[in-house]
Amino acid sequence: MKNKFQLKDQQLATLFGISDEKTTKILSGKPCYFDEGELKRIHYRLPFLSTGFSFIDSKERMRAIIEANLIGDYNLSYETLGKYANVPCDVLKAFCEGNDHIDIDHLMNICVNLLMLSFVLRPEL
Repeated sequence: MKNKFQLKDQQLATLFGISDEKTTKILSGKPCYFDEGELKRIHYRLPFLSTGFSFIDSKERMRAIIEANLIGDYNLSYETLGKYANVPCDVLKAFCEGNDHIDIDHLMNICVNLLMLSFVLRPEL
């Protein structure tokens, strides 16, 4: 991952939310202790950061965020999400059902606005 994405040691530490010291130990093959929060972050982020998000289409990734996070975790309705995205509800539903023939402005609104909403709602903030 370090070489594939041309990352420096300090960047790896920041991406995984661990200290520079722990990163140096890992990269040199030395044993290192992680607390539960660090382990969860590493376990969650590693598959995404190591593949560069090439394993899933960007529209499918956005659909997953909408379905799993915004609807699943926060129980938001398509109507509510349509208002946050500034698109008609039927356009949002069509997108979530796999319709890829959506006006580019609506597509941009869905992706940008609902991705930002998912960041705003992050539980750690």
